[in-house]
Amino acid sequence: FFASPDENLLVGAKIVVFDTPTALEYINGGIGYARVTFEIAPDADVSDVLNRLGGVLPDSLELVTGEQLVEEREAQFNDFIDQFRTFLIVFAFIILAVSAFVIFNVFTILIGQRIRELGLLRAIGASGAQVTWALLGEALLVGVFATVVGTGLGIGFGWSLRELLGSLDFGPSGNDLLIKPTTIGAGVIVGIGVTMSSAIAPALRARRISPMAALREDARLTRWVPPLNPVLGVAITLVSWGVLSVALLSKDWQLIIVLGPLAAVGNVYGVRRVNTAAGRVATLAFGGVMMLFSLVLDLGTGPVLALLGVAAITTFLGVTSVSPLLAKPVSDVIARWPLAIMLGVIGVFLIIGPVAGFLLLLVDFAKDPLAGLAPLIMATPFLVLIALVGRRAVDASFIMGWHWSSVVGGVVVFLLGLTGGVLALNGLLGAITGEPADLVAVPIGIVLLVLARVANSGLPRRMKANARMARENAGRSPRRTASAAAALMIGLALVSTASVVAASFKATFADILDESVTSDWFISPNQNNPEASFSSSLADDLETLAEVETVVRFRFGFEAYRTVADDKVRDSSATDLAASLDHLDPDFVELDESLIGRDAIWIHEDMADDLGYGLGSTFDIAFPAGQVETVRVSGIYGDSSIYGNRVISLDLWRDVFPTSQDQFVSVTTVDEGAVCTAMLDLYQNEGIIAEPAGALSVAG
Repeated sequence: FFASPDENLLVGAKIVVFDTPTALEYINGGIGYARVTFEIAPDADVSDVLNRLGGVLPDSLELVTGEQLVEEREAQFNDFIDQFRTFLIVFAFIILAVSAFVIFNVFTILIGQRIRELGLLRAIGASGAQVTWALLGEALLVGVFATVVGTGLGIGFGWSLRELLGSLDFGPSGNDLLIKPTTIGAGVIVGIGVTMSSAIAPALRARRISPMAALREDARLTRWVPPLNPVLGVAITLVSWGVLSVALLSKDWQLIIVLGPLAAVGNVYGVRRVNTAAGRVATLAFGGVMMLFSLVLDLGTGPVLALLGVAAITTFLGVTSVSPLLAKPVSDVIARWPLAIMLGVIGVFLIIGPVAGFLLLLVDFAKDPLAGLAPLIMATPFLVLIALVGRRAVDASFIMGWHWSSVVGGVVVFLLGLTGGVLALNGLLGAITGEPADLVAVPIGIVLLVLARVANSGLPRRMKANARMARENAGRSPRRTASAAAALMIGLALVSTASVVAASFKATFADILDESVTSDWFISPNQNNPEASFSSSLADDLETLAEVETVVRFRFGFEAYRTVADDKVRDSSATDLAASLDHLDPDFVELDESLIGRDAIWIHEDMADDLGYGLGSTFDIAFPAGQVETVRVSGIYGDSSIYGNRVISLDLWRDVFPTSQDQFVSVTTVDEGAVCTAMLDLYQNEGIIAEPAGALSVAG
């Protein structure tokens, strides 16, 4: 083992070097070398050397020059960088969308506050175009300022990060901060472009301000409403739904992304031509229908994700368009007991949390003063600030005129109503998605809603004057209230989306494991590396125990073999195929147990569809040592969560990789739940963990 004691150029890695015989025995399974390099004489012809070496080497090996190897490594690294860049670009687009929405709301509010000023300009002779260009000029100045400051802060942050990593000797040294003209240009275009684009709609609305607006106290911005034309509106609406149908029937995710938004825009424009009031909810309804289509139609993974994305954006815009209709009634309800309760509960948690955190820091400081002093000093100001915010929230709750008895009663009513609403909506959604058993929850939810309504009538209605003023002010201008709340709505929507998606993936994986795993115990290395292994003697020892019924070994390799037909290197699992049927269920689409043997292979249905294989199909696979075997498809499955996309017989794997070890072991016991405590404890100290197979869904 060796590494630099002074620098961290390998980012924490340690280099391990073996002598050649040891490396051959342990690193590459005893079957040869992973790669061989040749250094040719300076006066030798590269093409001639390649031709002569190619005539000696077997076809299963690849011969490349140093330049080609560098290009391949650069391509692999660029692929990783491209994926990382795509990830960052997605987040950048999300941030730009949020920023554009906030800028639009700010300019709308500012113009609304300056109606009399703009009306006065019109009264002294300014044209509508001049007013519009003046506002766009303001937007340009804001965009230039934001671009200069933002670009400077970004460069400063990059320089600070580089200096910080350099001071820690983290990563290669000597790298300069790369600032390309395209980076500056892109920042200028995006910063100014987003600001100007977001201000165009409010600026165009400002040109419709009349000179008489300067004389009125209640003058407001007006929106352009298309004139009613039922015939044209119905035609546009039908064409929009036809466009959406074409996109769905194509099952092309790119076409769905392009035509879906066009259909949504056409639908809302057509409905507004028929009925103005219906046009306000047309976008939300269209988004809801697309969301429903994504749940019930069999489109495939890519088209479903594309349709979900378009539906989510359309639904969000629909909620934004109808939120002014809900601003006054919602503020009337929330600004009574729900707001007081919410402020009180949040305030209590914001006080209890910092106090508990401070006590834990004191305990750590008492145990180890040297190690606990720095966290205590750094965290205390933030904890105090959070606690002060919580105290202010509690004060605000009681400023609204509430007492503890009223708050407790309101909490009960709130929970009753919330539970009833969730149950009723869940039952209706279950009926729509084909689970009529969930309809039982609908009457229960309705009963709880009625009880909450009755209990709510007993709560006090009187509030202090400042609370009433805040409520009435929020409801006086619904559009302004909705615009101000839109930015927070976007942030909460993004956080909720990330949380729901993460929880859904985890729950889905847990459900798959619950359905796939039929064994009692899984034994695996205590590592996240899928190629980590342990001695095969563990499975041998387990088979000798009276408590154990069957033991199945599983092995895996990322570059296990190459399929000769398409010359692609494949990862693969290996196991005792016949015995594994009692341990795992990969959701077989087709299975012929009579074909199970040394040359059998199970493949995922995607591979079967791509290569046109079915039960009994044969194809050749070439292993790293040059051995070519003909395998026969004896099973096609649909769940790749355990096996991956391919699994061959353990007998064939042992013949090709005689020194390989087990990646994990599956065990069934004689009595359900029987535990081989002594054996498991023995190997626990060697970095191997054993847990009930059902626990995988929790740990996953």
